[in-house]
Amino acid sequence: MTDQAVVHKAGGTPESEPFSSLVLADLQDVDGVGQAPGFPGAMTPKPGMCVACGRPSTYGAGMEQLAPLILVDVDGVLNPDKPGAGGYRRHWVFPYGVAHRLLLDPGHGRMLSELAEAAGAELVWASYWRNRANTWIAPRIGLPSLRFVPIPSRWRPRARSSLGQ
Repeated sequence: MTDQAVVHKAGGTPESEPFSSLVLADLQDVDGVGQAPGFPGAMTPKPGMCVACGRPSTYGAGMEQLAPLILVDVDGVLNPDKPGAGGYRRHWVFPYGVAHRLLLDPGHGRMLSELAEAAGAELVWASYWRNRANTWIAPRIGLPSLRFVPIPSRWRPRARSSLGQ
């Protein structure tokens, strides 16, 4: 029985190839332990590892399992666009000296924390507020400081081609 080896190509993508094409020799289960004939045990490839570089052959292999993320937005989500929703409190905040009116429900922090705990997940800001959400939003809804997704401050759509104009 010939086993397959996984090799990372120059571009970094893993591809399966027979060991014989790697000039190593086919892996035969000669003595029952799966060692390549004529090679010391240290040179015998481990399942799931690249023969050429020794890295894991699949995404995430050999890595600790990371907690899922719950991405938390602010404007239009925690801070509704229209006033009048029950349970919200009005706050005036001044990031960079610019006045912003916020409507925030202090119960949302507890709800989000309970969701994250039940899901085994981590809360992360995914908002144009970025790290400023830790100063201006989190304390008002009862959340600790969170990591944030580094969203650019000004998103610009790609320019459209003006064929012949």
